[in-house]
Amino acid sequence: MKKYAIILFSVFVAFAMISCSDDSIPIIDVPNGDDNGDDNGDDLGTVYSIIFNVDGGGTFTFSVDMDGATIEGEDLPDDFTGDVFTFNPNNHRVFIAGSFVDWPQPGSQANLQLSRSGAEPGITVAEGPEQFKFFIVPGNDATWDYGEWEGDPNRTVDITSGGDYFSAWGDQSMIEEPEPPAFEELFMIGDAVGGWDWDEVNLPMIPVAEKPDLFWKIVWIDAEGGFKFAPQRAWQDDFGYDGNDPVDEIYSFGGDNVPAPGEAGYYMVVVNVDTQEIAVTAPLVYLIGETVGSWDTAIEDALFEVDNENEVITITRELAAEELRMYAWFDKGWFTDWWQSEFIILDNEIEFRGAGGEQERVNLEEAREYTIDLNFRTGEGFIN
Repeated sequence: MKKYAIILFSVFVAFAMISCSDDSIPIIDVPNGDDNGDDNGDDLGTVYSIIFNVDGGGTFTFSVDMDGATIEGEDLPDDFTGDVFTFNPNNHRVFIAGSFVDWPQPGSQANLQLSRSGAEPGITVAEGPEQFKFFIVPGNDATWDYGEWEGDPNRTVDITSGGDYFSAWGDQSMIEEPEPPAFEELFMIGDAVGGWDWDEVNLPMIPVAEKPDLFWKIVWIDAEGGFKFAPQRAWQDDFGYDGNDPVDEIYSFGGDNVPAPGEAGYYMVVVNVDTQEIAVTAPLVYLIGETVGSWDTAIEDALFEVDNENEVITITRELAAEELRMYAWFDKGWFTDWWQSEFIILDNEIEFRGAGGEQERVNLEEAREYTIDLNFRTGEGFIN
């Protein structure tokens, strides 16, 4: 047996010398302990790794050093008994979850488990910037509860062919503050606004004209639940709020679900991508122009009433026989010109200007009292 071990060791050394002579081969030094020959895994060291194939060729390796890994304080799950959770390599597993694999729950996919003994490449991923985090799974059930830390920030990485990422468990020193994302579109989702299934919920935010970092929407929000945002109808680059109370109805970006306001009804939701803030406030909808005799912004007697009981935003008043102009307003400093959030009623449908140019005009045929009802749940509008 001893002779056999010596032969194997000699072959390994020869192979290693050949491999090291080729500078084109990236080598990750994963410590393997004291090589004491035990069969219980104690000689494998503390570094856990996983290798992914990269679309187009090559591989990328993630490694994390679990030496002394613990979870403490506010990062512990609510039902944990004690002050410190300590990683035990004999009973606990290590997983990775991230945007490049659509954030599966840790422990739910065996091919996302890291190993101390190395692993052959499995999943194929695309090159490019991604977010991720390492997780401990202490039992057989999948769980989010034992991540490196609670909430944001996620780790970031630029996946490239032949690259690697190495860090110690819980070390945030490699994390860089991400640049504010630039979105062409933005969508809402959540059980407070219809559900968490992208196939069933389609709530596009409205871009503010000439302000590419601003989006708005008047939306019906239920009394309970929460919601989030994403730049497409899928779980990638999604965000909510940071868990802190709002200041003047404004939340900061984060990973938590934005909570429902507590009373069902219409709300104006505005997302400022530049400042990474979310406002949830009472809707303000106004008439403007010759029909009401003024082009001033936010005229009090041109303000629509929010009628949550009938699920409409409505106004009844005398109007001149002119072009009917309407807009949604946000009075906390982000909006500057009323026409940037303008909309019309065309064939009983609410049509938003968004990032586009001038819209068609609806002309009132006679001067009289009108009632205008806007149902932002169905997208319908009626002029009576």
